[in-house]
Amino acid sequence: MRFLFSLVVVLLAAFSVLVLAVALARGEGIYAVLIPLVVVLAILLARPRPVVLDHDGVRQHRWLRPDRAIAWNDIASMKRGRNTGLTYVRSKKGGRPISFSPLLVGQPRFEHEVRAHIGGSSYDGE
Repeated sequence: MRFLFSLVVVLLAAFSVLVLAVALARGEGIYAVLIPLVVVLAILLARPRPVVLDHDGVRQHRWLRPDRAIAWNDIASMKRGRNTGLTYVRSKKGGRPISFSPLLVGQPRFEHEVRAHIGGSSYDGE
């Protein structure tokens, strides 16, 4: 999947460069380049963000904002979304949960590791 994802992004970027070169050679506007660039941006924004388990807790990397982190002793619950398959880890302090996408590798292991650190009593799997 990573290879396919990277291939699509690279091909769309190359297509954008080609469209820009043709538009500039013909003296036309560069608005046609916006279409493949918006598609590339949408693909990059829709890509699941990696989640890391370490000795401090659970951390999710984000692009433009600081990483979202929950310490092991601050985890309130872990629940798998019924319709999405995402695993949500919620903090006792509130706020947005960390979500582990089923598109990422190792969701069962992720859930096992979190359960092992929080004692297994706060898991609501479906």
